[in-house]
Amino acid sequence: AAVSLHRAWIAFLLTGREVLRGRLVLLLVVVVPTLFFAVARLTGSEDDVAFRLAFLPEDAPPVVARPQAAAAVFIGLSAAGLLTSFFGLRLLQREADATARLVLCGYRSAEILAARLALLGLLVVAIALRVGADVKLVFFEVDRLGALLAAFVAIGWVYGCYGLLVGALVRRELEGILFVALLTNLDSG
Repeated sequence: AAVSLHRAWIAFLLTGREVLRGRLVLLLVVVVPTLFFAVARLTGSEDDVAFRLAFLPEDAPPVVARPQAAAAVFIGLSAAGLLTSFFGLRLLQREADATARLVLCGYRSAEILAARLALLGLLVVAIALRVGADVKLVFFEVDRLGALLAAFVAIGWVYGCYGLLVGALVRRELEGILFVALLTNLDSG
């Protein structure tokens, strides 16, 4: 049975509407990165810090960076990972009613899955752009903004898929959110 692109598009639109309908979604996308970056900005030091990267040879000179710049990258990765894993979790747990309606209308599971993955990909790119803009506007001028955005997209995709996995394995919302929040912050650290 082939996947109908038209039906996958309709499933994408319906699922996207269902996800964006909740006020929590917009609140998370606006508040979480801003809150993370504001705390990092207020608590960060202006003094340069020298450190060695594990993958460089022993005789390589240390890398010197402002703590706020390092914090911006860490906070950006944490924010992108947390938000995308939350949306991945939400796509499977909270949107069960929308899925049931699509199945009752005759949609195939491949069409629904393609729509969910496409929606997750769009959300990952949007969140990466949002977090990248915060890093650039709040913290510092980024020399390689494209590479930074690519890193945010990559971590967003990994954690978005992790959120899908948690959503498939854990049925209760509280446990799912705990899995998502704890692993995202532990792994980024």
